[in-house]
Amino acid sequence: MRSYSFLPILCCLFSSVGFSAASSTKVVEAIPQLSEGVTYGGPNLSDNAWQIQLGADYILWLVTQEGLETAFSNITTDGASPAIPGMGTAYQPEFKLRSGFKVHADVVLRESENVDLFLQYIWLGRNTNTVSNNTNINLTYPSFFVNPIDSGNGHPITGFVNSTTTSYQLYYNVLDFEIGRYSKLASSNLSFRPFWGIRGTWQKVNWNTVYYGKAEDSQVVGNTARNIYAQQKTNGAGVRGGLNLAWNLFPCHVHLKNIKILGTAALAGIYGQTTVNWKTGEVKSGQFITYQYTQDQIYRITPVFDLSIGLGWDCSFGGDCCDRYNVELHALWDTQSWVNFSRLDLPSFQSSGQNNMTVQGFTVGLSLTF
Repeated sequence: MRSYSFLPILCCLFSSVGFSAASSTKVVEAIPQLSEGVTYGGPNLSDNAWQIQLGADYILWLVTQEGLETAFSNITTDGASPAIPGMGTAYQPEFKLRSGFKVHADVVLRESENVDLFLQYIWLGRNTNTVSNNTNINLTYPSFFVNPIDSGNGHPITGFVNSTTTSYQLYYNVLDFEIGRYSKLASSNLSFRPFWGIRGTWQKVNWNTVYYGKAEDSQVVGNTARNIYAQQKTNGAGVRGGLNLAWNLFPCHVHLKNIKILGTAALAGIYGQTTVNWKTGEVKSGQFITYQYTQDQIYRITPVFDLSIGLGWDCSFGGDCCDRYNVELHALWDTQSWVNFSRLDLPSFQSSGQNNMTVQGFTVGLSLTF
């Protein structure tokens, strides 16, 4: 008669609810109860551990900004109606991936039901995204008129554009402070960490455009350069709240028990001052002539949505019971949506001066808890 052993099944079942067949009392002490049916969901380290976590990430993110079109090709017009963009190209800065980093520190307060304090700084590289286009002067329509005479006075509005160059540069700094608590249901492999806190940011954007082409007082294409210099500075802080999730996929597998699916969802409302400087001019005879200069200062709330998803792996080691330290490796896809962040074209187009900025890309890093 074939015999069956139920011991592996029972061990797996009891380990998922926080018990061990070898020593149930020891494991229960290592997983303190937060409230009825809820246990601590972070790294379970010995009493000698300080419960301090330090971490660093490398980020490779792409920043895209709406509303930065400087010229359109393939314009259709009958001479009496305004020009209408056809099935052509909208010229804007060529956005590329840029490198950066995150650094964070976290401490768990055991005497306060394992509430943790988290601080993180995010920095993104300040490389400039530039694109130049040689365009057909009869089929290109500028988004902005540097010199008022370009829009009328007997001269065709598309006549002066021969080529365009536009660049975009972002100085990105974000600081997050959070108060959270690592938790999980006693019979579940899903850990969660609700948190709330403050997000602060200080950012600067430089957006410069040059139109090359015909001078307004000549029918011959020359080297006239019409320039637009726009700069936006935003500083502010606001309340932020969200949820971290970690789902252990194979809690009973020998080799895969430490792999988790990680995710984050958060919403912030940042209040602060935005200053926009807008300057247009033209280079003539080696001298720059200013046609327009404005400075707008506004106070507003900017909503920011954060989402991330990826995989993580952690392992405890050191000490008599391999519970003195914990290391975690993770690879994530991050995205941030800054709603109505850009006001770069506010001085010229009041109705269309609110455009979204999206930050997204890969994040890889590690953290050590001791």
